[in-house]
Amino acid sequence: MRKVHLVYLLISALAVTMAFALAECGGSSGNGGSSGDDTTGDDAGDDTGDDTGGGTFDLDFSGTGFTPHNGEMLHVAVLDIASGAHVVTDQSQTVSGGLFSFHFPGILEQGHGYHVDYYADVNGNGSCDAPPTDHVWRTDVDNVQDNVNLQVTHNTSFTDVCSSF
Repeated sequence: MRKVHLVYLLISALAVTMAFALAECGGSSGNGGSSGDDTTGDDAGDDTGDDTGGGTFDLDFSGTGFTPHNGEMLHVAVLDIASGAHVVTDQSQTVSGGLFSFHFPGILEQGHGYHVDYYADVNGNGSCDAPPTDHVWRTDVDNVQDNVNLQVTHNTSFTDVCSSF
């Protein structure tokens, strides 16, 4: 009888441990619960795994062919088109190998449109100066429905959006 009771206690402890582990992973069934895919950009409180209710999404922004700007700082600002509000005020990094890449998690809202403004600080003074002194661009993202992977190629079609910085 004592062995049966001991086995029962061990099995109960194992069941509690497994239930706790599943809860920590966000799941409650053998399939792992929610999708387990963090690329949807769901709000922290939304465990449903779908974004039909107006979730938030990531913006991955990268550029190629920016070799003329190697060693220069590239600055990025992201603005909500409807409200004009800054979602990203000013993030920067040094262009290397003609490339840059930014990751902005959870900044985009479903159904919104955004201006992605960016400039290469050609004269190195740390502020945006109207083209051609600095090279300044704008590209738009319309009607966000999912994570956005925005890729741009260097060009000389400048847009003076220095007011964004």
